[in-house]
Amino acid sequence: MKNYIVTLSIIIFGLISCQNKSVDKKNESSKLEIKTPEIIQKTSNPIFSQNDFELVYEYSNGEDNQLLGINIIDQKNLKFHLVTETLPCDTEYWGIAENKYGNLASEVDEDENGTSYGANEYVINKVEYTIAIRVAIDSSKVIIKYNQKDGLETDCLPITEEIMKRIK
Repeated sequence: MKNYIVTLSIIIFGLISCQNKSVDKKNESSKLEIKTPEIIQKTSNPIFSQNDFELVYEYSNGEDNQLLGINIIDQKNLKFHLVTETLPCDTEYWGIAENKYGNLASEVDEDENGTSYGANEYVINKVEYTIAIRVAIDSSKVIIKYNQKDGLETDCLPITEEIMKRIK
């Protein structure tokens, strides 16, 4: 009987220690899994969701639609995602734009009624293009400016120089 109890105790102890090791391995693999999506998300095309942004702007004229989501990071930087749906194609741009002149007075833009308002300009420079996002001081509207640097002619560009109204 003693041999039976000792053998049974050893088997139970062995099973418990194996389960603890497998739980530790699961915890280690779940830690790795948490890191992997972050890396993938930074290098892949993010999906636009209004819920991901503090501020959301829209422009629509029936055929052409444009959405812009913004999260203000600090006084000099904002995270953005710009989605444009036009014929013949749709475009998306995203990233971190910087206000290089944040310490200076805001610039002045005009709305469709000719009324002036202050705006801060955030810029992202890429090899192929430059995007400037001009956000009204009161965050009620935005204008997108776009410059294609690589000289390629394309119809697939964001809608520029149109006032986008805040919807969120």
